[in-house]
Amino acid sequence: MTTQETMPPGLSRLGKIGGILAVLGSLAFIAGAALTRDEKMFWQAYFFGWMIWTTYGMGCFGLMLLQTVVRSKWGYSVMRLFEAGAKTLPILFVLFLPILFLGAKSIYPWADPAIVAHNAVLDHRKGMMNVPWVFIRTLIYFGFWMFYTSVLTRLSKLQDETGNMDYAQQRVNMAAFGMVIHILVVTFAATDWVMSLEAEWYSTIFGAWFVIGQTMSAMGLVAFIGSRGYAADRAPWTRQLITEEVRKDWGNMLLMLTMVWAYFSLSQWLIIWNGNLPQEIIFYVHRFQGFWLYVGAFIVIFQFFVPFLSLLSGKTKRYPGLLSGVALWLMFMRFTDLTWHILPIFHPANPGPMILLAFAAALAFGGFWFAMFVYFLRQSPLLPAEQFVNGYREVNTHA
Repeated sequence: MTTQETMPPGLSRLGKIGGILAVLGSLAFIAGAALTRDEKMFWQAYFFGWMIWTTYGMGCFGLMLLQTVVRSKWGYSVMRLFEAGAKTLPILFVLFLPILFLGAKSIYPWADPAIVAHNAVLDHRKGMMNVPWVFIRTLIYFGFWMFYTSVLTRLSKLQDETGNMDYAQQRVNMAAFGMVIHILVVTFAATDWVMSLEAEWYSTIFGAWFVIGQTMSAMGLVAFIGSRGYAADRAPWTRQLITEEVRKDWGNMLLMLTMVWAYFSLSQWLIIWNGNLPQEIIFYVHRFQGFWLYVGAFIVIFQFFVPFLSLLSGKTKRYPGLLSGVALWLMFMRFTDLTWHILPIFHPANPGPMILLAFAAALAFGGFWFAMFVYFLRQSPLLPAEQFVNGYREVNTHA
């Protein structure tokens, strides 16, 4: 069966819609930047759009490693989605270079010598927090992701072509080690790219929170696509493949990620509130005033309580329409949560113009990301070969 024969119509449309949204978002972003004539706001919005969709690439990479190791039934049908998302990371690396070499001073306080000269904390960190060193570390992060994605997808293709299950064990051995490295890499990347947006703030739990958040984004995406494909009963996600057990596992994954996200978020808030240190509470000072206070309350209710209570119900996992709705909602809430984490740093007093420009950038990056995502999906069949399925069944039988 060819790739085109297995590509559901909905995914093909998604790629076309992504291209259209990329053009419209880019035009809106350029027009907004021309109207504001604010170079700082331009780069800050660009960074926001880039960061939103980079989390999807990193999340798909992590889930690809997880599925490679556990070889589960719930992940078999969406493995190619994980791989396609991970394959977008090289493009995202290229899109990050303008941020670092052209817009760093507009985004990061450590990149502006005038700010560093009058801040003892930034002056102390300048040995590590400077453009050349951040570039080197970023090169290492993306180099790791690209190397692993290339090797694992190549071994997967060889396994499909030859039926040699030795390739499966090679992939397991490699991915098991890669999962540990991936968590460390994401922790450092989150520190360099996001946590350092605040001049003095730090949190030891932020890296773990970031890992869970990006995984929730990617899991929401694949659960939505898989559930919609099942609801339409389109190949390859037929009702014989996407069983009630598989949908239940997807729902349980989303429930688990929601609970862990809430645990990390609450833990961070309690530790900072209890310590009451100026360099720590500044994070919440920026977000507990004006418009952002209401956004934070919205996140607490609708990113935890609503999905948590919905996913506790077996009915939600049993009906694909309900599951896809919850998955799509969690994707929206991840967008809202990252907005609350990033944008208050830049323009806390007047968020309106910043939000509009940032949303235009997110639309442009999102449309482009989906177009590339579907492009990579077309490179191979959406399901592994039959011998791959037998391999999963063998593992699950002996588990």
